[in-house]
Amino acid sequence: MKIRLPSRILFLVCIAALCCCAASPVALMADNADNAAIREDVLFRLDPANSETKDELVVSLFARHASDVYAFEVRLEVEPRNLQLIDAHSELPGMSTEPVPSGQQIRFAHTQLGRIPGQSGDLKLVTFVFKLLHNGDSAIRLHQVSLIASDLSKTVYETDNELQVEDPFVPVSLTDIAGHWAAQAIVQAVGLGFVEGYPDGTFRPQREVSRSEFVTLLGRALHLEMPGSKRQPLADDSLLPEWAQPYIYAAIDKGWIVGYEDDTFRADRSITRMEMTAIIARTVGVKSATGGLAYVDADRIPAWGHDAAATATTVGLVQGRDDHTFAPNDNSTRAEAVVLILNLLQAIDRGDVEIHYH
Repeated sequence: MKIRLPSRILFLVCIAALCCCAASPVALMADNADNAAIREDVLFRLDPANSETKDELVVSLFARHASDVYAFEVRLEVEPRNLQLIDAHSELPGMSTEPVPSGQQIRFAHTQLGRIPGQSGDLKLVTFVFKLLHNGDSAIRLHQVSLIASDLSKTVYETDNELQVEDPFVPVSLTDIAGHWAAQAIVQAVGLGFVEGYPDGTFRPQREVSRSEFVTLLGRALHLEMPGSKRQPLADDSLLPEWAQPYIYAAIDKGWIVGYEDDTFRADRSITRMEMTAIIARTVGVKSATGGLAYVDADRIPAWGHDAAATATTVGLVQGRDDHTFAPNDNSTRAEAVVLILNLLQAIDRGDVEIHYH
């Protein structure tokens, strides 16, 4: 029987197993790599498999000429904006950790239990299932495999295996963005998958964005993890669109958005440029340097939003309009929302900012 447990629970179980039967290789995985040999005699291969849906990618890791594999740990590198891990499992006997994603790295570990020999021969170690986020071509890189034998000896294999992943989605053609100042950004955002055009082939870049729509776009772009429960119910909860509720409550949970003084969110209300900027500033949690703002209408920026506007401007997330105004009280358009979110993603990629959770 195969069991899957969270990493910290698996660690405790394996410690108990080590005390009872002196066979807990996962505990050994935490040892310094200096205590393990680095070898190249086992061959590893990443193999894609057919999936029932075109937006999923199934990849299995095989080991050839393996001997006495009692436990193992795998380290992959993927681009999380292109590939989202949704499952990882091993068909070998024993139990597995939940996969541990950290940035571009994914770690997965599996162990047998009891005084039994390890597996030998050509083995399928683990199968990963990814959701394709149609962001363009990508790659899955296998960096390291650690094999633990039944005598608890550990061998580390450094690899450079790489599997190229082609984007299976057909680019979207939008009929109303030609010549628009944000046309390139709109195409990029649609390709990233956090915004879509309308069924009639239009994007409607100048259409105003509601508060619920903007939070949903931001949540999709950052692959925001949904909370298990509503930690801060809103007074107008019953009026929240069903499709936006998970993103709204996840953003509240992270401290990125707050309701109004009467505890309402007002989901259908058009979001202003100042409100949108404040949400982005909370998302990165960067404090601005002291000093004034160069916008010609800086005196129109409300006191509660001054730091957010300065933060977002300093980091390069927002810019003024062509007339050098910030226009804090103007309602944001779909084009402006898309450009702001793309600026955030690019700043994260450059390492200029990091996502902030309170």
